[in-house]
Amino acid sequence: MILHAFSSKAPQLGDVVVCFSNTGAPKANAVLALIEEVGDESIIVGPFGPLAGENGDEGSSLSSIPISEAEQRLSYPEIEVGDTLLHRGRPACVREAQQYDWHLKIEYTDSRGGEFYGNVMWMDLQPTLETLTHS
Repeated sequence: MILHAFSSKAPQLGDVVVCFSNTGAPKANAVLALIEEVGDESIIVGPFGPLAGENGDEGSSLSSIPISEAEQRLSYPEIEVGDTLLHRGRPACVREAQQYDWHLKIEYTDSRGGEFYGNVMWMDLQPTLETLTHS
């Protein structure tokens, strides 16, 4: 997965981003998120996936990121063939990906094997930090 700098384009409602937490800690956590609101002082991101906003308690799952921290905590992802990821708790590798399209074909790399094709929105995908590179 290539990460493009947050400053590489103007943020818009609905953009998919990689959101980092604990950026100062040795083990930062990264998740895919959606930009829910762009304000003068902060960017609000929400969960990414099929259950986003369906729990009726939307406010508790939103994160407000100050504009001053956005460049360090948010990036625009580009998924590439060969990227490793976790899908439904299983290790997998991206086998097919198209630029500007969120549909992927993945192959599980554990002993059970198998393939999966679908829109990233319907996957419980979490980026694996070992594969993230900034451009």
